Amino acid sequence: MKVRCKYCRKPLGGETSNGTSHLRNHIKTCIHKRIHDGSQKILGPNYQPGGNPQLSASQYNYEVSRKELCSMILVHEYPLSLVDHVGFNHFCCSLQPQFVVPSTNTVKKDILSLYGVKRSKYQTMIDGNLGRISVTTDLWNATNQKMRYMVVTSHFIDNSWKLRNIMLRFMYVPAPHTSQRLVDRLFDSPPMIQ
Repeated sequence: MKVRCKYCRKPLGGETSNGTSHLRNHIKTCIHKRIHDGSQKILGPNYQPGGNPQLSASQYNYEVSRKELCSMILVHEYPLSLVDHVGFNHFCCSLQPQFVVPSTNTVKKDILSLYGVKRSKYQTMIDGNLGRISVTTDLWNATNQKMRYMVVTSHFIDNSWKLRNIMLRFMYVPAPHTSQRLVDRLFDSPPMIQ
C-alpha cells in the first residue's frame, strides 16, 4: 500500500510494517509543506534598491505579493494574460508555494484599484500645493508602430521643497500631427486629475 504526501504528492510506503519514522522525516524535509502558523517568519534576503541584500526575518503577506505583481505588470508593461501562463504559475509556486496566482480579472481590478489610490493621492498633493504649477506637453512615438501619443505633465515644488512631476493626461494623437490637431486633442480629452 502506498500513501501520498498531501503537500508534494510524493508516494511513500504506507504499510504498517514500514512504521511511521519515514513519514515524519519526510514531513520535516518536504519543501512544499505550507507554513500553518501565520505569525511564523522566514529567514531570507531583504533586497534594498541600490544596495546589497541583507539577511532578515520576513513574513509572507498575500496582499503585498498581489500588489507587487500588479506593480511589476505596470512597470514592465507585461500583458495581463501573463498570470494565465503555465510557466509563470510554476515559477511563482517555486518561489512561494502559498501564493495563489490571481486571475486576469482580479489583476485588472487590482490595477484599477491601485490607479484609484494613486490618483486620489496625486489629487490631494496638487490641491494642497501652495505654490505655482507648470504644465508641459510632450509627444512620444511608439517604437514598433507609427503612432504618436501626447502626455501632459505638471511640475511643482511641494510644501516639503521636493520637485514633483505628475502625469495629468496621456492620449493617442491621430495623424496628421499638426499644431491644430494637438491643440484640439489636448482640450477635447478628459483630464486624469480634476
